[in-house]
Amino acid sequence: VFLEKFAGKFTDFLFCQSSEDAQDAVKEGIMPADKVLAIGNGVDDAKFDPTIYRDSIHENRRSVGIPEDARVAGIIARMVKEKGYQELLEASIRLAERHPDFYLLVVGGKLASDHDQAIDDILEKARSKMGKRLVEVGFRSDTAMLLSLMDLFCLPSYREGLPRTIIEAMMMAKPVVATDIRGCREEVVHGKTGLLVPLKDSLQLELALEQILFDKPTAERMGAEGQRIANELFIESKVVQLQINTIKRLLS
Repeated sequence: VFLEKFAGKFTDFLFCQSSEDAQDAVKEGIMPADKVLAIGNGVDDAKFDPTIYRDSIHENRRSVGIPEDARVAGIIARMVKEKGYQELLEASIRLAERHPDFYLLVVGGKLASDHDQAIDDILEKARSKMGKRLVEVGFRSDTAMLLSLMDLFCLPSYREGLPRTIIEAMMMAKPVVATDIRGCREEVVHGKTGLLVPLKDSLQLELALEQILFDKPTAERMGAEGQRIANELFIESKVVQLQINTIKRLLS
């Protein structure tokens, strides 16, 4: 905060991604309210369009080893502890014991700099307990297609800014389960577009996943509402245009 206050002395205007960041910037005395704007985050709505993949979901599921009738939760994140993998894998092991049709799709891997956030023990346990129902596809660029394979998107992170993956999932009409933290709670409307759960609580995470995954009408309703909100608030071109308009106003 001290460094941000120092930088603020040389800053004409401050863009923040999340509203909570913008509020904190004012509260901490980094910048006055009239020089701070929360711009949000956005994705390409033309790319994240569920209708593109509607007729190929079953084929694409088979390509990664997921049956057509499986109930699939998914995560797209670096495989490190702070992304909530410990809790997600614990919850998934228990769900897999009760539901033979439960699958977890993991999209992501580890970077060289991630050596201090190992999840090796719980990952090995999940592989042993879940077998082929833990589907790891590594780092991928076909994010929209992989989201289309999921019935639910999950991001149980310990900290975030304003995560793009949640917006991408909402654009693809997927209900979302996330932790009740800054950024995530700005995107997920609890009870309407998904569920927010306490930080580092694998039991509550498990219950939330089960509540949505095995209630198809609720999942579809939440996904549709999330898609509507994402198209209203999180289209990339609108977010960029907001910045351009603000800069033009400042320059004039």
